[in-house]
Amino acid sequence: MQYQSGQPADEAGNPNDAETPLSPGGDLLVIDTPGAVLGKHSERLQVRIDRQVVREAPLFRLRQVVIASRGVQVSSDVVQVCARRGIPLHVLGRWPGDLATVSVPIGNQTVATRRAQFRAAENGLGDTWVRRVIEAKLRTQVALLRYLGKHRREADPATFHALMAAIPDIERYADAVPVVGWSPEDVALVARLGGPGTTGFAEAGTVPGGVDADGDDTQAGSDPEGADEDVPPTPLMAVLRGLEGAAGRAYWGAVGTVLRSHGVPWTGREYRGTGNAFNAALNYGYGILASQVQTAVHLAGLDPGAGFLHADRAGRSSLVLDAIEEFRQAVVDRPLIGLASRRVAFRMTPGVARLDDPTRRLVADAILERLDGLEPYGGGRHALRTIVGMQASRLATYLRGDAVAYEAWVMRW
Repeated sequence: MQYQSGQPADEAGNPNDAETPLSPGGDLLVIDTPGAVLGKHSERLQVRIDRQVVREAPLFRLRQVVIASRGVQVSSDVVQVCARRGIPLHVLGRWPGDLATVSVPIGNQTVATRRAQFRAAENGLGDTWVRRVIEAKLRTQVALLRYLGKHRREADPATFHALMAAIPDIERYADAVPVVGWSPEDVALVARLGGPGTTGFAEAGTVPGGVDADGDDTQAGSDPEGADEDVPPTPLMAVLRGLEGAAGRAYWGAVGTVLRSHGVPWTGREYRGTGNAFNAALNYGYGILASQVQTAVHLAGLDPGAGFLHADRAGRSSLVLDAIEEFRQAVVDRPLIGLASRRVAFRMTPGVARLDDPTRRLVADAILERLDGLEPYGGGRHALRTIVGMQASRLATYLRGDAVAYEAWVMRW
């Protein structure tokens, strides 16, 4: 269980309570222990396990609450005070798409933003945004592979060459994203780029080797119930996801070389019901990231359920799943690969397809620390959690027509 303080301090060392209105930054309470009880006492939230207080979070500092385990009890007083003070309370399921959020409507621009968001599915703005996001994701994959190879040229030449060999392919896919269409010629182009398994995906409305092969859509995977539920909403989205999937095969192939060099068992990305601890850690990390993106989307006045890359489906935050593509490698992959490189053990609960509690805490701590890390943005340096919020605000501005283009964020290495 974590209480992460992301609050900056003034020159005297006192907490600075000023927050950018569209930034989801601030203190975050993560509850990941089955049987925990979350209640309110005076001006703070209390977490109890076996009737013992194990954590307290002052309300004046708290910005988000994330419940990341089954069997957590939450009092109605907590729900009321969080709603009254505008503190989002997120409940994670096994996958990011199972996310539920208790929050209140905010912002005078919400109605105009959402009307513009709905129109964007038809006027081309949504398509353009998806192109920018996928291209940025692929450029960030390249940046992370270069970062991973930085000190391996001499120390581990075989792994270094595997990392460098994947980069030209991913760059080709990234170059194609802004210009590819959905004509038969474009489908044939993506099939040639993606290799076996991509031919005909646009006509079929599915993406063999697409997002499932990339492994980034934790909605998808091996369970029968989820096999056919994520059909791309348009032929263009199917083509773009084909490029994304082809890049994902190259990316995860290279990352797998790094993981195996550190003794981490790895045969490829796995999703629902995985028994592989590192895959389970990735899925859990993406769930934490989804909670941050959900908050950012809400604060920007956007509808989390109306996406462009992922099809609309009742109960799923499709726009959140779209928007996290910009940040998966920077927020989740990088710190978890870093833990693996230090030979930190990832462990599953015996007999259950679930990380054990110490590993869940380890993963959550790594993700939260990474979210507080500073990255270049707009001529300055900002915490990653703040960049997530700024990008959601930037998307809302773009969809309303108040900006001529959407500038996606790419991690530097």
